[in-house]
Amino acid sequence: MEENQKVTISKKERIKNLISSLAENLQEREDIISVALLGSLIEESIFFYGPPGTGKSLIARRISTAFHNQKYFEYLMQKFSTPDEIFGQVSISELKKDNYKRLTEGFLPTATFAFLDEIWKSSPAILNTLLTILNERTFKNGNSIENCPLRVIISASNEVPPKNQGLEALYDRFLLRVPVFPIKDKNNFEILLESNNVKTKTNIKNEYKISPNEVEKWKNEINNIKLSKETFNIIHILRTLLFEKAEELDIYVSDRRWKKVAFLLKASAFFCERKETNLSDLLLLKYCLWSTNENREKINTLIENTIKENSYVFKINLSEFDREKEKIEKEINKELYYTENIYDTTIRDGNEYFKTCCIYDGYNRITFLIDKKYIKTNKEFSPVDTNGNILDDIKCNFKGTGSCEIKIKDTTYSHRYYSVDPFSPKILYHKGDKKIDINERLINSLNESAVKLIKDIEDMLKELDSYKDKLKHEVDNPFVPKEDIKILLNNINNLTDDLIVRKFDCEKIKDLAK
Repeated sequence: MEENQKVTISKKERIKNLISSLAENLQEREDIISVALLGSLIEESIFFYGPPGTGKSLIARRISTAFHNQKYFEYLMQKFSTPDEIFGQVSISELKKDNYKRLTEGFLPTATFAFLDEIWKSSPAILNTLLTILNERTFKNGNSIENCPLRVIISASNEVPPKNQGLEALYDRFLLRVPVFPIKDKNNFEILLESNNVKTKTNIKNEYKISPNEVEKWKNEINNIKLSKETFNIIHILRTLLFEKAEELDIYVSDRRWKKVAFLLKASAFFCERKETNLSDLLLLKYCLWSTNENREKINTLIENTIKENSYVFKINLSEFDREKEKIEKEINKELYYTENIYDTTIRDGNEYFKTCCIYDGYNRITFLIDKKYIKTNKEFSPVDTNGNILDDIKCNFKGTGSCEIKIKDTTYSHRYYSVDPFSPKILYHKGDKKIDINERLINSLNESAVKLIKDIEDMLKELDSYKDKLKHEVDNPFVPKEDIKILLNNINNLTDDLIVRKFDCEKIKDLAK
């Protein structure tokens, strides 16, 4: 079948079939292949990070077979690699004419798909020329500037570029930084040991392969995909967090990288046949924002937590809703209910006192005033008589219990005090009791406020349910691991549970306002 023959299956199914074919007989490599394929479809540079012997070069070779008419170039970089080995030997015939020109056919300047292993071990001369090729897609060959057809380059190393070596600009060109580590699962490892030699090429149906014309057409169409409000929200939050933690995490994400990230997210949505991005696309950020082995896990955790905590942006601001709910609840409790016990007290000199009396010396009776301010303390004090004079011969202490111990000085033994019956203040209204004679208009106003809270939370639940139904149909993303998708759906379910709790709280508030 010709490469330009129409394929009847959807783009999404085509991508799934490609990933399945490319991952054939490879254990724990499907996720790596899927994200690398996505990067290749939009012609972004890819960096495989991981130790030797994990299949990085095999994956690169296989991905190249997903495209029609590739000129593939591969090289293992070394400290002593020369430009001749990468860019082609100098033409002797041209050199005789005083023209320093390389024979580039079969080398990187004429390749459409390249894999450079152990990239950071190469010389500065090679890496600087590589940066120019990646930036401008041109190669200075003698006195002429040649256009490079390079569409995709995959590099690999078991280390990130060393600092202060002038490699930051080149490293930044690799949008996708994909960890490739040894097989973890015991069963998968046993399958590897039992398997025959894995072939570089797989049986990809010709109609599934991607043509250069399709890539160009798709890249133009991807520009029409919209970034959803959830995407914008999470990107803004992450960008702020990474800026605030720049020194701690040793990270800098350029505006150019954010721009490329946005296009990657749009591409993910496009190949999933959506018109805008959703939360599943945002999970690809874990391949784009880390820069060192030390900050990789920390930044990935930051991304996951940010997505979890900001999974959905409601039309109603949830924080403002919570503040309003708290405000209304406080107002209802303040206006309609006693916020503390109301005691039977008497006022003297602007202070509240408990009035009580006790019998001492067997028959003498004395009336005195106990200052209410001591009721919640564990402090000993003396009461006052009805004229406000301090009675030093009487000692009182609530001891934080609400019941006041009373001791009176023994007239026989002046250094001794004896206890009399304790005093328990009379409570007229308990904390939480509803007030009487409340303005009816106030009650109606507070009740209406509580009813509005319930309606707002019900609207949010309907909004979230609608989004959840939509997400379930759209969350199938071949570029994102299924385990991550499950976490994503669980986050939405947890958010629903949080709203249900809020609704229950609002109904209790409404009951208070009756």
